Amino acid sequence: MRIKLREQRHRRVMRGIRVVTLILLLILAIVARFYVPKVVAGFPVFRIQKIMVEPSGYETFIRQLLSLPLDESLLSLDMKKVYSSICDIYFIEDCIIRKDLPSTLRIVLTIRKPWVTLRSGTRTMLMDRKGSFLPFEGVSTSWTVEGIPIGDVGKDKADSEAVAVLSEIEKWYNYYRIATLFPVRLLSLADSDSIELRGEEGVVYLYPEELNHKFSQLKAVLTACQEESLSWEYIDMRFSQPYVKKKGSNGRTTIGDH
Repeated sequence: MRIKLREQRHRRVMRGIRVVTLILLLILAIVARFYVPKVVAGFPVFRIQKIMVEPSGYETFIRQLLSLPLDESLLSLDMKKVYSSICDIYFIEDCIIRKDLPSTLRIVLTIRKPWVTLRSGTRTMLMDRKGSFLPFEGVSTSWTVEGIPIGDVGKDKADSEAVAVLSEIEKWYNYYRIATLFPVRLLSLADSDSIELRGEEGVVYLYPEELNHKFSQLKAVLTACQEESLSWEYIDMRFSQPYVKKKGSNGRTTIGDH
């Protein structure tokens, strides 16, 4: 009986020791989590000595933008705040920030690249593939696009549906290598029910639906026009059977009927 009582007391004591040990470990973990980094961050070896930026041409700009104090610790640096400050700049699409201990902050920038030139009335603007507006600096992209409302740089974005349609047009235009047959210079989305592709030779009309099939048909029509030396004013792809209007003709024709 006495042996059983001693064993029960021993088990209670051991449970108590384990509970106390767990509590002490939890306290140590909290102290290590919240207080040790603050102490370590104060060590001079962790003060930011170098900020490396890629592309290197933006290093001076980023340094001035962040304006980090000379005694700023790399360990205590608010990375979310730094990221937000950088990505608020209109020409920066994204960035990767890394702490290279003990004292180097490395920043890799993704710079927005102009995709198309937007034209609306007297306004001209550039736009990237995500619909962000960029200032027009006198150099046009390969395509000029009309029909997408222009907003303010760094504040507004183009309509997402219009951007999606434009991306789909570009995909199939490139896939079927239409540029080798009909280089497009101006693309109009002014009419939501009709797309206009304008080049030196004429105009192509498309519905913004089934673009894969329509561009496949368009390649066949353009190839036939080239093989038959047919000069055309416009090609209307909005019907099941494409129509071609020959230059100098008052009527429409299909390939092979002229």
